[in-house]
Amino acid sequence: MRYQLWIVFLLLVGLTKPLQGVAQQVSLAELKELNLTFADARVVSTRPGPRIQLRVATLPGDEFALRLPFVPNQIEPLVAEGAHVAAGQPLVRVRGPELEAWLLQAEDTQQRYHDAQRRYEQNRPLFEQKALSAEAWLTISDRYQRLRLRAPKAGIVRLVPIDGVVAGSELTVATIIDPQAVRITGSVPADSRETPVAFRVTDCDLAIDREARVVVGFRRQLWSEPTSDCASMLPGLRLSGRIVFALDGYAIPRESILRYDGHTVVALRQGDALMLSEVRLHGEDDTHYYVTGQPELAQYPLLSRSTSALQGLLAGLGAD
Repeated sequence: MRYQLWIVFLLLVGLTKPLQGVAQQVSLAELKELNLTFADARVVSTRPGPRIQLRVATLPGDEFALRLPFVPNQIEPLVAEGAHVAAGQPLVRVRGPELEAWLLQAEDTQQRYHDAQRRYEQNRPLFEQKALSAEAWLTISDRYQRLRLRAPKAGIVRLVPIDGVVAGSELTVATIIDPQAVRITGSVPADSRETPVAFRVTDCDLAIDREARVVVGFRRQLWSEPTSDCASMLPGLRLSGRIVFALDGYAIPRESILRYDGHTVVALRQGDALMLSEVRLHGEDDTHYYVTGQPELAQYPLLSRSTSALQGLLAGLGAD
């Protein structure tokens, strides 16, 4: 056994020249004492970046804000944060001395709305019959439309705390978010030459939908497509994930990578020999490295077991 290892060692240490794209071969017959296992390289068009912190958010302007013209003494939530609500569903109960004055004003506005609505409905037939001038009809119609009270749309509710709000200022009580507007956002270095194509979170890949043109802090912000088909996520949530980049390369088992004479290489089986071929690492996940290299790696089985033993022999270990 020791005599055979000496033979293998002498064969391998003879491969002293840098690879420089030239294949270096080792006979399989000389490695018969090793338990060799092989795997296939998988052709890929993307590769994952490192794990980073991502955030669930919406595009600017996608949230519908519910505001009060005063700051109440108390706001009692009637729904849970992140709940899905229907249009017209009560969200909070408001208490405070300014509430009564606001309600009186609201009742007056409502009464004026009903008066405008009645005039609108009574005069519409006259206008259609051309018995009412266009100018008079425009005045009635415009007043009706301006006074019309619209219910908030259905969506995901986010309650806004009132801490720090100045008395007498306008208060945003809650925001309503369309589930179709919820996205993942993250950033890449502004000078990155790689092409981001998706966010990878949980078990989903969400395509990159938008890229900010303005650079902030030497980074460029990215937004995914809506998350509705991926998972139920609430805006503001921070989670671990990856940015996926375009890559014309291969995914290979992590165990297939080894170092030889300052190079990152893989061992390809060609007939009755192993050929050491240099590769370039571009990324990794828990099970694979993502690489480029020549020759076409997918055409040959990759050594995926006993690479550590081969690595040791290449490093001059096991000679005693």
